[in-house]
Amino acid sequence: MNRKYHVSLIFRMKNADYSIEKVFKPLQPIFDKHFVVDDCYVPYYKVSLWSIISNMWFAFCHRKDINHITGVMHYCALLLPKKNTIITIHDINLPGAGLKRKILMWLFVQLPVKRAKYITCITEATKRELLDECPKASDKVLVIYNPISPELKYSKKEFDVENPRILHIGTRANKNLERVIEALNGVKCCLVIVGQLSNIQKSLLKANHINYINKFRLTDQEILSEYVSCDIVSFPSLYEGFGMPIIEGQAIGRPVLTSHLAPMTEISGDAVLYVDPKSVNSIRQGFLEIIRNESLRKDIVANGLNNVKRFDADVIAKKYMALYNIILSKK
Repeated sequence: MNRKYHVSLIFRMKNADYSIEKVFKPLQPIFDKHFVVDDCYVPYYKVSLWSIISNMWFAFCHRKDINHITGVMHYCALLLPKKNTIITIHDINLPGAGLKRKILMWLFVQLPVKRAKYITCITEATKRELLDECPKASDKVLVIYNPISPELKYSKKEFDVENPRILHIGTRANKNLERVIEALNGVKCCLVIVGQLSNIQKSLLKANHINYINKFRLTDQEILSEYVSCDIVSFPSLYEGFGMPIIEGQAIGRPVLTSHLAPMTEISGDAVLYVDPKSVNSIRQGFLEIIRNESLRKDIVANGLNNVKRFDADVIAKKYMALYNIILSKK
C-alpha cells in the first residue's frame, strides 16, 4: 500500500489570525482523505528578531513532505527546503512607508518568494500586487481562491422592506464603516455592526441617528446566524485581499452591496450591487435601490447563488492538492 505523504500547514500563533484559520478549515477534511495533515501554529505573534528566528526554527523542526505556509509569516520559508515549500499570500498591504516598508517588504515578501517553490495568491489582484514587487517570480505564482464553508447554505428570508436589517462586518479603516453610517442617515433600517467600535464611530452613529446593534468576538455559528437574520450585506470596502463577506452573503442568499474595485469585482461577478466606496451618495443610492427594487434583489440573490459555486471547498482543495502532487512527483 502506498504511504500517505505528510503535509505541514503552518499557521500564525493559534487564534492570532483567525481569518486565515477559517479559510483553510473547510479544506482540511478533504486534505485528510489524501494526506497526513499537521496543523502547525508558530509560537510567537509579534514581530521581533527573536520571534522571527523562533518561528522560523519552529517551521524547520516541523517540516514534512509538503510545507505550506498559509499566510503572513512568509519568512518561515527562509529555513525550509525550497523544493517542497509553498506560500499562500493573502495580501501585501504592509504597514509603514519609506525605509520601514522596504525592510518589511524584503523580509516578508521578496526573500520568502525567492525561497519558495510555488506561491499561491488568493486573487488575481493580489497576484498583480505581488508581481509588481517581485516580477521575476511570475513563473511560480498562481491564483487559488479562498473556499466557502459548507456550513454556509441558502436560507430563505422574506425581505423586510419597512425596516431592513443591514449587516456590516468589520470596523477597521478599510471597511469604510464611517461612509456607510453617513449614507444611512434618514434611511429606516437596523444596522448590525460586527467588530469593536471606536469612540469616533460611536459618535458618528449618534450624530446620524442610526438605529444600530454592535456585536464582536462572535463564533462561527453566531456569524452564520447574523447572515441568516440580515436582509442586506454591506461591504463597500476600500481595500481587501479577497472579501469573504461577499461570497458568504451570497451563499446564504442575501443581496450584497460592495465596491466597484478589485478584488471585489473579481470575486463578486455580476451578483452584487456595485457602488463607489468613496462616495457617500453612491453608497446611499445603492442601499435604497436594493431596498426599493424587488426584481433587482431577486436577480442579485439568484446570480450570487450561482457565483459561489466557484468557491466550493472541493473545487479549491483539488487545486491545492494538484500543486502538492506536482511537488511530490518530483521527489
